[in-house]
Amino acid sequence: MKKSSTLIFVFLLLSVFGFSQRYDNIFIRQTLSEDIISRFKSTQTIFFVNEKAPGVEQLKTAVKDAWTLTPLLFDDVKNVHKYSADSKYSYFLIEGERLVSQKGVVVTTFYITLRLFEKIGKKDKIVTKALATIELYPNFETMKIPINRDIYENAPAFYREGYFYNWSPMLISGNLQAVENNLKSGFRGGTYDGTKTDDLGDLGLKLSKDTLYVPKKVLMDFNAFNGKEKVKEENVFENYKYKYRICSDEEIYDIFQAQKRGRLLFEYVKSSSQKIITIFDIKDRKVIYKKSESSYNLKAKDIEKLNKY
Repeated sequence: MKKSSTLIFVFLLLSVFGFSQRYDNIFIRQTLSEDIISRFKSTQTIFFVNEKAPGVEQLKTAVKDAWTLTPLLFDDVKNVHKYSADSKYSYFLIEGERLVSQKGVVVTTFYITLRLFEKIGKKDKIVTKALATIELYPNFETMKIPINRDIYENAPAFYREGYFYNWSPMLISGNLQAVENNLKSGFRGGTYDGTKTDDLGDLGLKLSKDTLYVPKKVLMDFNAFNGKEKVKEENVFENYKYKYRICSDEEIYDIFQAQKRGRLLFEYVKSSSQKIITIFDIKDRKVIYKKSESSYNLKAKDIEKLNKY
């Protein structure tokens, strides 16, 4: 599905079922002014973590290697209010949103947002500019976490109670590289933006030269009627004509971060009723393939589409 078709679907979903738009339209591509980019580059960027979470040190190592645009600092999410209204800082923070229509249809999404402080508004509300979003893939239990309009009050529960299939060192690394490239070009990327056709000309050559590493953790099936999740039984890569390898997060970290020999990394994200498929070139620090569709489970035909390149 082309980017324009996907965006049309999203807006139709929001309007037909009576949803308001996502907070400040942060999921839509937007050109950023030179002033905003300049102010951002003068900040120190905080990447919030749960310091007690397993694997947090590996995550920090991968994030430090991926992010080069501004000085980076890690801190526990419990300290978010220390930075939220200080113009010296920008910050990556997990956020969530739940929209409920008049007909009772619920859309819940989670994402990491890069925010830049702007001012204190009415009723002492912190006003920020969203510079980037990274869509997250929550499990079903995470989607039950209470969400209100205060992103700073919500955040600690997301980090401590939430579980996201693509919250892993190398997938976060690939996404941060993509964010950095977008900001260097002066824009905020769109969540559902697909790769332009003109940029896919040598995709087949790239796929034929290197192994595509697939995180086992993202290969899940979801039943929309009862909310049950299970490990995907079908090998959706069975008819993929290039080399691939399905790995644990630990194996992928060793191949990409420790040994520095991995190049191509696969990501699948279920975002409410959308699925987003991405291939990162970690060595060249860019996205070489991205496609989103209004269907959430990953299928063999999604992978077979890569065979035409």
